[in-house]
Amino acid sequence: NYKKAPDLMVYLSGSFETILKRINNRGRGYELDPDLYDYYKKLWEGYDEWVYKHYNASPIVVIDIDKYDYVNNEKDRQEVLEIIKNKLKEIRNS
Repeated sequence: NYKKAPDLMVYLSGSFETILKRINNRGRGYELDPDLYDYYKKLWEGYDEWVYKHYNASPIVVIDIDKYDYVNNEKDRQEVLEIIKNKLKEIRNS
């Protein structure tokens, strides 16, 4: 069974504080348990290494979520979408 790699990995990278803020803002009850803090911290600590050292299925574009609030800010959302579109165009033209 053939599985095609994605054209692009969009990596949403940010500080742990921003990650926690976004989780809290989503307000999903099952994500808000304080006992999950250590779990989230462990995941966050491992993402950069996994993305930069182990992921090689496709090109990667990194979106700095400390800089962009693509959920609540339309200008940021459009800029992030433009970054992704430009990266896809670059990939497809190479």
